[in-house]
Amino acid sequence: MKQPKKCYYCDRLLPPIPVKTCPHCGSVLPELIHPGKESCGNCHAYIGDDAYCRKCGTKAGEGKYEPYYNFESCVYGPPPIEREHECPNCGYEWTNCVMMDKDRYCPKCGSAVKVTEK
Repeated sequence: MKQPKKCYYCDRLLPPIPVKTCPHCGSVLPELIHPGKESCGNCHAYIGDDAYCRKCGTKAGEGKYEPYYNFESCVYGPPPIEREHECPNCGYEWTNCVMMDKDRYCPKCGSAVKVTEK
């Protein structure tokens, strides 16, 4: 017989039907959150139709696809800065204007890119 599941956070029994949050403490249950087909299998960043992840360089469709915590966080810091990205391997270029730019790999060929601030 299958053992009833318990909440990772409050350790109380979960109902037998699948739920995304604990009915007792409201915590998001990590085992039910998986990246979609448009997410990186390594870092879970959105990759859309790109061939490689811009954040970590993992090829689309590869990676462990392990569950992750989907919590929103508020970031306080400097204003967004415009940054230009250029791939020295294939020449692909793009620009971001964000506070925290983590794009370090080319979405077309997976090579490390050169990043410059405007």
